[in-house]
Order: sequence, then C-alpha cells, then structure tokens
Amino acid sequence: MNRIIYQTVEDRENPDYVEQHGPFICTNKNAWLGEGYYFWDTIIELAHWWGNLCYKDSGYIICQSACDDKLEKVFDLVGRPEHLIEMKRCSEIITKKWHKSTVYVPEIIAYLKQFTQFSTLYKAIRVNPLCTLPNSYIQSSLFRFNNRNKAFIDVCPAIQFCFFDKSLFTEDYLIVYPEMYCQTPVI
Repeated sequence: MNRIIYQTVEDRENPDYVEQHGPFICTNKNAWLGEGYYFWDTIIELAHWWGNLCYKDSGYIICQSACDDKLEKVFDLVGRPEHLIEMKRCSEIITKKWHKSTVYVPEIIAYLKQFTQFSTLYKAIRVNPLCTLPNSYIQSSLFRFNNRNKAFIDVCPAIQFCFFDKSLFTEDYLIVYPEMYCQTPVI
C-alpha cells in the first residue's frame, strides 16, 4: 500500500518543468534533517500552510507523490519508539564525547550518518516536530480528552519526511495545486 506525500515548492510559473524535474532537493544549510527531499505526510493542509508561510509573495505549488507505507527503510521517529531510543542514546554519546550541554537534531543525524550503519539502513527520516505550527492553526486540530487535564490528540500533526534519494518514491510526481496547473486537483 502507498502513503500519499506532498511537497511544496515556489510557483515560478513553470509547471511542466516542476512535474518533469521534481521532486526537488533541499540543500539549505539550515534544513533541520539535513539535505534531502522534504515532504508532508498525508495531510495536504500542511503543504498549504508551508506554502503560505514561505511563498506568500510568489505563490506556491503543491506536488503529490507516494512512498511504500511499510516504511522499512525509514528512520521513523513517529511510529518506531526504538528509533527515538536510538536518537536519545546518540545524543548522550555526543554530549559526553564533545562536552556539549545542548545537542541539536541535525547534529544527531550527522553523527548517525558518519559513525553508524545509518546510511546503509535508511533512505529517509520521518519526524513530528512539536511547536512547529502557529497557535491559531494548532487549536483547531487539537481534541482534549476531558477538562481535567491538558492531554489531547492532534489530528493535524506536522509530520515530515526527509528522503535522502528518490529510491523510495512509488508514484509519479504530480501537481495537485493550484488547480490551473493540474490534471486532477486536490483541494
């Protein structure tokens, strides 16, 4: 089974180029999971949110693709607790080895890639970074269990993939927004 994923890119009025050459790699030095192809997991509203945040002046395009739902080659920090444990263990090693008081996610990923079998085992990372979305956006997607505590379910978690190469994509890369560029629009 396939998992639908969405990538948001700047609208440069070149839809044919986008579909023929996408997906597009992020090489920004501040990319929080390192260099890779960044996609939103399943929820197209997140791709719209990102487009409005990053490309409000130029406009944006949302493209859809898919990856295998088994996620066997994914370092999955959302659905595999053992990967979270490995991440924590790695941060402890970095803290001791380099006498750091704060260890950041990109440092952990870089360490895993350099000093472990990470790069041979995994072709992507999947994360759910917290405190990413603005409060106004978040409040509409949170459902509390009761009024006695603060526990809640987030029905629009900002889950992202960072693919290191194109090997895990199982479907074509097609524009789904804006409607004027696509064969089958997905609002």
